[in-house]
Amino acid sequence: FKDHASSKRVQTAQICLRLTMTVNQLEMPSTDKTTTIHLSWTLAKRYLHQSTCLRSGESLKLVLVGGIGENPHLGPTQIEVCTLTIDSNNLYNLTATKTFDFPDVLIRHSQCKIDDHRILVYGGMTKFPDQPIKCFIRNDAWLLEFDDLYEAVTFTKINVENVSVYHGMFPSVTNDYVRIRDFLVYFQRSCFIKESANCPDLFEVDHDRKPTGDAIYRQDYYHTFILDISQVVTTKTITWQPVLNNPPKMAPRNSLFHKTVLAGDSIYVFGGSIHDRRTKQPQDSNNLYKVNVVRRIEN
Repeated sequence: FKDHASSKRVQTAQICLRLTMTVNQLEMPSTDKTTTIHLSWTLAKRYLHQSTCLRSGESLKLVLVGGIGENPHLGPTQIEVCTLTIDSNNLYNLTATKTFDFPDVLIRHSQCKIDDHRILVYGGMTKFPDQPIKCFIRNDAWLLEFDDLYEAVTFTKINVENVSVYHGMFPSVTNDYVRIRDFLVYFQRSCFIKESANCPDLFEVDHDRKPTGDAIYRQDYYHTFILDISQVVTTKTITWQPVLNNPPKMAPRNSLFHKTVLAGDSIYVFGGSIHDRRTKQPQDSNNLYKVNVVRRIEN
């Protein structure tokens, strides 16, 4: 997908690839190994967004939130709700259903399904047109609640509690996580954050603060961050949970832009970009790690 001259074709291919994976995961019927998806509208160009699939009767609802659009300094603030259906010939059709305005610009955030009418949106980053290079870190959360027909959505601000449990540390990104029951687990490098002087409720990386004392504060290794979302509907609260032995023994060197996936009781971490201490340059990685994390959550 490196043909920038045909971005529309590339974008369609990427959409079809993601939707094919989604359809296969949901085990919708297919006559053969080839899945054809017809797009009946043009998606707003975006990347660093998140998408969630909800089931609505015999169809699926694909909800796209955030991302960076054609203006590289200001992403789309609209939520796009799309409907994926299958016709009598086992062909998949994707059509635009509804768009909603989101309260803020958002990239690289967490987005997870609570049920078929609720989505939790947490964290991520925000960029402003007057500060195009700088990204502000978010530690807020929103509950998106759709009505039965997905014609309206209610935004509810969620309380984030126990922010200080990691002694000022924070996961470097929040868009890559695994969900274990009612916990969002981030296996990430850490950074120290500080409140932004100019932007209320937003944070910046604190480059002046250095790790001290116990190895728990080491930034050179992966850390485990756990967010409890079990009370998001009842009390409109999510809570950071303490983690013992953090980073875990034998933790690998951290990386950026890696991917994590949950399989059984373990998290598998693949790839990313590792900072080379000798050359001071990022190095691509194809390392694969297995992390036994479920017991640590239960304890």
